[in-house]
Amino acid sequence: AIVLMAYTMNSSLHLQLKRATSTSGISPEHYRHKFSFKYFHFYLILKEWQSSRGEHKCYQVHRGVKDLHIEAKVGSRVRFGHFTSTSRHRSEAEKFGNETLFTVTTCLGAAMQGFSYHISEKEVLIPPYEIFLVKSFFQTWQGNWLHLHSVGNSSKYQCQLV
Repeated sequence: AIVLMAYTMNSSLHLQLKRATSTSGISPEHYRHKFSFKYFHFYLILKEWQSSRGEHKCYQVHRGVKDLHIEAKVGSRVRFGHFTSTSRHRSEAEKFGNETLFTVTTCLGAAMQGFSYHISEKEVLIPPYEIFLVKSFFQTWQGNWLHLHSVGNSSKYQCQLV
């Protein structure tokens, strides 16, 4: 629970983890010697694994991004590549930006209710290894909108401590 609260607080911790996770799979040596978030990463994944052990539940969530226009081809497969915070409420997600708005169906994401520092956001944390199919992509006057749907996962090291 402490790891989850720390991740969702207004601190630079989530940004540091995001950057580190994005490069952690370069090589086993890089992961072993330069990725300093191994245990933090493990506990976040453990929470998601424990959440998914019960009933298989998928969530429709949203993520807003400012100052970045992301495009994707319909039918392509994508992943975020790092832990990604989302909200079950579109209006909450839009507070973080709408230059790109994602509507995501995640089946591996973990509901953070009871653990999140920001209760009103109804946060769901998407793991870096979840893969999504781009169902639709639209460009509007407000920004880009992508609809993604979970199609599984991909993990280079299968969560092992190499």
